[in-house]
Amino acid sequence: MRQSYLCLPALLIIACTNTQGGHSSDTGGSPSNGGSSATASSSQGGSSTHGSGGTTSASASGGASNTGGAQATGGSIATGGTSSSSTTSPATGGSNPTGGSSATGGSKPTGGTNASGGGGPQGGSANGGNSPNGGSANGGAPKGGSASGGNSGGGGTSGGVGGAVTGGTKANGGSATGGSTSGGGAVASSCANLSFAPATTGKAKPSAAAGGLKVLDWAGFQSAISYSFDDANSSQINNYQAMKDAGGHYTFYLITSKTEASNAVYKTAVKDGHEMGNHTSDHSNCTSASTIDAASTFIKNTFGVTAYAFAAPNGSSACDTTSVSSKFLTDRSVAGNSSIGPGDISSFSWLPADIPSDSASSMGPIAGKWRVFCIHGFVGGSDGAYQPVTLSNFTSAAKSAVSGGSWVETVTNVAAYQVGQNVISKATGNSITWTLPSIFPPNMCVRVTTTGGTVKQNGSDVPWDDHGYYQISLDAKSLTIE
Repeated sequence: MRQSYLCLPALLIIACTNTQGGHSSDTGGSPSNGGSSATASSSQGGSSTHGSGGTTSASASGGASNTGGAQATGGSIATGGTSSSSTTSPATGGSNPTGGSSATGGSKPTGGTNASGGGGPQGGSANGGNSPNGGSANGGAPKGGSASGGNSGGGGTSGGVGGAVTGGTKANGGSATGGSTSGGGAVASSCANLSFAPATTGKAKPSAAAGGLKVLDWAGFQSAISYSFDDANSSQINNYQAMKDAGGHYTFYLITSKTEASNAVYKTAVKDGHEMGNHTSDHSNCTSASTIDAASTFIKNTFGVTAYAFAAPNGSSACDTTSVSSKFLTDRSVAGNSSIGPGDISSFSWLPADIPSDSASSMGPIAGKWRVFCIHGFVGGSDGAYQPVTLSNFTSAAKSAVSGGSWVETVTNVAAYQVGQNVISKATGNSITWTLPSIFPPNMCVRVTTTGGTVKQNGSDVPWDDHGYYQISLDAKSLTIE
């Protein structure tokens, strides 16, 4: 008889409960009515192209023309090439205005820079492609200009508004890795949890008196939903493309001893912006810390990411302990009734989650709240998924949530936002600081607005995004409004 698995609490995801037959958990409560990315464009409202951070500055002709570089009578200085803007026309040659010819004519006989020009393909090197031959073949830093300047003036641009301090959102055209830390005034971290932007654009920057700092609920969306999938079941793998096409990011809680946990589809899912969470190595109800630690090690070694979300196998109350929750940002149950308010982190150590019935309406949002779902697999699969749902019902629900203005994100990404909103909202004044939990993912951000003034982090201006907010790095741990 094929064993079926039930999803349980994960780091920040809501654990699945069951009252319907055959599952081993009787601790989870009844189900209620209810994870850019490199490739993810924002279907969550007004998607635009995924930017690459930094602006392309090198022209096709590079820093100098093929006839440029140094003439026999003048030559370019030893560093050759043109400045990092790489806009010098062939008519001016490649020589530096300061001259400095050498006996042999300065640059190599082929002169100037090579075809790729002074700067790198996406940002230009800080000193203008300064190889002795007139320009580096690969130029500046590949992700938005080099650390020394690399012309990241638009670094990590967000749409057409100049780039978020932390790199902009992928939905707006900015790269998650954004510009450089010194070239474009960017904060060192990117906003890994904010790759989707609301649909509304064209909002003017506040121009009243400086102050009035406010964190936007649900990253500017109307509500939040985290769809989590337990057990590494084959029906998830076989239907991944349809799940991805529905929009949003999901959390997959893996039983890491299963062969399916190593499937290449889950590696693709990580690249697509989805989350891998810990569901123990053997689904053994947290009876041994080694099964939890083994799953975390597997996830790190296999996917190169840290598991911040845990889901209790079978929703077992044995997992509702500090020894478990202290290892993760969230410990998901299946207790049902997931309806969490903005900035509320009180239930993270035993995060509620709903196991939905098989209807699209049971998997929808709650206005102004965060809802977490535990789904094991889809009808028609051969994996014995617990309480499977029809694929079309799930995809219909997810698409509707996205188009209706909900933030469909992973458990950890929403939970991190909740933490940020909680700590920043407690601060007062125009110069604030905050601390973060010891177990907390890097590169997390929140979206804020003000009544007016200039928002700064680490001494650099934070650009206004015309979706209606400033994106604030939580790693910076401080903010001023001037």
